Amino acid sequence: MLDPYSEESDSGDSYESDDEGLPGPPTKISATTSKGISKSQEASIGPSTRAADITRVLQFARLLDEKGHATAKPAPPPVSAAKFKQYLKLKKQLLREANIIIATLDTCSDKHLVGEFRPEIFFVDEAAFAKEMEVVRPMELYVSSLQRTIMVGDPQQFKPIVLSKGQKDNGLLVNPFGAQLEVSLMLRTIISSQNRLGTLLTTQYRAATGLMQTCSDHWYKGRIQDGPQSGFYRHRFSPVVFDLFSLDKRFQPQGPKCARAMIDIPGVLQVDTNGSRFNLPNVIVTMQLLEALFKLDPDVCAGVVVILTPFRAQARMYRTAINKIKPDYPGLSIKTGTLYSFQGQEGAIVLFDLVVAGIRKGIRKGIRKGNTGFVTDPHHLNVGFSRAKDAFLLIGDSTMFDDEDPDMRWKAADLKKIFNGYHKEQRVLSVDLNIALENQRYFDVERSSLRS
Repeated sequence: MLDPYSEESDSGDSYESDDEGLPGPPTKISATTSKGISKSQEASIGPSTRAADITRVLQFARLLDEKGHATAKPAPPPVSAAKFKQYLKLKKQLLREANIIIATLDTCSDKHLVGEFRPEIFFVDEAAFAKEMEVVRPMELYVSSLQRTIMVGDPQQFKPIVLSKGQKDNGLLVNPFGAQLEVSLMLRTIISSQNRLGTLLTTQYRAATGLMQTCSDHWYKGRIQDGPQSGFYRHRFSPVVFDLFSLDKRFQPQGPKCARAMIDIPGVLQVDTNGSRFNLPNVIVTMQLLEALFKLDPDVCAGVVVILTPFRAQARMYRTAINKIKPDYPGLSIKTGTLYSFQGQEGAIVLFDLVVAGIRKGIRKGIRKGNTGFVTDPHHLNVGFSRAKDAFLLIGDSTMFDDEDPDMRWKAADLKKIFNGYHKEQRVLSVDLNIALENQRYFDVERSSLRS
């Protein structure tokens, strides 16, 4: 696949603007999101719509939403045919007079919306995450009125998800059409136009200075720059976490001052009954580090920390450990989840646990050789490395790069470069795993099972 961020021209997060700036009638815009979670629809109401009509529409809408749902509440009174006809009439009137409608890609195909609304601009958010036909279908339905389609997203992060029931039933290792289906319309447009229709926004405003360096170097060819407000001391928790990291004598960071580090843990990889992976030594060391941070600054307890991992089983292990220490830290709130569950979000302090460990003494029992899962996928890595605002900690195991399986070593080549970069910048924290395991209080397991 061609690189959308080739050196010849920019591409990526794109935008388009109209420079005329002339006053005139409001432009109708259909804005959508490619995510599966529906957003509430909003409409800008014209001056001719009476307030009483709007009130009745909302009352009818609430009534119809409740109808047929399993609920302990008394069933709403039936809606007469006349009232339902009046509801549809008012709904169509609102759609005709709306200037902006926000909906999912699926909702854009609503027959009343297609019949009454005439958008001139089709704005698609998270377009790189949407399958090609999910975007093409609304464009086809509104082709008579559309003047411009704007797609915003990042092809270097999550690509479309393709699940094939036929693939599983037929015992196929890969979907033969997967490579085609996993290309979004946004990426295909950028590639086919040789980057003329894509613009990469190169200034980041989320993270403190230096936190996005890994993302910039490995996925954007070094072109991402820090915005003017991204100074180290402008971020509340950057100095706190940096001070904690600095207690480790190995942490002697080179380059810009920022709270970015890595813990190299020789973990033990296991698999739960559902086939999801977990690594208890990683959880134990991470939780002990967090407890040290809570004592340094109690404000960190209040919903500041986010723990991300590619695997559901590891997220569950973190939640178990968090529940163990909650009585000791009133008001403790830590967000935990997988990368997909946190797409589009951000956190002040982000800990990214890769989970995967190298093969040592058969500890990867039950996991097919060379199967690294999502860990070595550059799109997933980019999401994990780009969520932090104030501080970032990578939890991993460098022994995975010495794996006996050459397929594992090949897949992990890019990740090895990232690990080497942290070592070169002296941003690696040391850990005495034996002491950490002896003092762990999060899991009721034999200590021997936590050692490789």
